[in-house]
Amino acid sequence: MTSKALRAVAGVAVAGAVVLSGGTVAFAGTAPAIPTGFLLHEKTAREPVKYPDEEKWTISESRTLNLVVNPCRLKSPRDKGRVAMRTIGHTAPEHYSGEQVVIYRSRAAAKAAMASLRAQVVRCVHAAEGSFVTRAYATSVSVGDQAFRFARQNYFESKPAIGGDRAVVVRKARAVAIYTVSGEYGRIRPTDYTRQLAGARTMAAKLCSLPATGC
Repeated sequence: MTSKALRAVAGVAVAGAVVLSGGTVAFAGTAPAIPTGFLLHEKTAREPVKYPDEEKWTISESRTLNLVVNPCRLKSPRDKGRVAMRTIGHTAPEHYSGEQVVIYRSRAAAKAAMASLRAQVVRCVHAAEGSFVTRAYATSVSVGDQAFRFARQNYFESKPAIGGDRAVVVRKARAVAIYTVSGEYGRIRPTDYTRQLAGARTMAAKLCSLPATGC
């Protein structure tokens, strides 16, 4: 191959490449892979369930899904710059749990996603329907580079009612991980977050094993 042809091929390769913040390079149309089995609940999610009529696991690689913490119940996501994403959901009677990892194009994009979620909590702090009210709360926690725990709780006549969400959202470099549980909650208690905090801490450390996160 002539030097001119080699330069042409190189030019195509460079034109098709995107240099991510921190030096990670991904070719246009592809995303840095999250390895199979990387998420904490993935092994279980890929195995058959004991009672398929009562529970199911779902695994999605779609980058267009909403974040599993969705305070304003948006129909489509508002965060920008996703380059890889995996979402695992577990549904059982009166119970849902979710695990989600999103890798963004830059730290700035990941920070913006966190800021957007916090802003949604403020904007959608409560929705009322007669004596029934849903309120949302967010409190910073010390995990990863930044994190917060999220609660959405139903109230009836000012008293906690059945139905609510408890989640922990953590950012590490260019990645955001979310652990959430929805079910028959009542009064908000610190113990509601035990599983989610454990998952967030484990994943925050694990994310740095992926070059795409730019730790």
